[in-house]
Amino acid sequence: MRTLALALALALAPADPPLLHASASCTPANKPGRIRCRAVLELPLDRAATTKIAWSEVRIVSSDPSVTPLRGRLGPLDAETRDDARVVWSFSVAAEGTGDRTMRVRLLGTLEPKPSGAPTLVDQSLDVAVRVTQ
Repeated sequence: MRTLALALALALAPADPPLLHASASCTPANKPGRIRCRAVLELPLDRAATTKIAWSEVRIVSSDPSVTPLRGRLGPLDAETRDDARVVWSFSVAAEGTGDRTMRVRLLGTLEPKPSGAPTLVDQSLDVAVRVTQ
């Protein structure tokens, strides 16, 4: 009976909040060509006072055959904005023809406790919609 109660308590326990929020999106385009995209890594507000993003990068892992990334990897120095709690990258892809396509983006970050401590690697992959209408 105790085992059942423990298993039930673990199943009902709230999940830990995420270590890092990751997002990526592309602006829909009205003709084929260059499409602007954006990727963001951000600490949750409750972690920003005690943790910092020490290192980060975004990688284009895969894409539809008609979507060509203009760069496959962007590191911390390529970020549009960067501080201890947030990193934002802008990048472009080239799309041929019209329609909805996808690409897979991998966002990585190393989190360190403030003022110092052992780093934790966070790795999140996201599917991003690439839309071209006419």
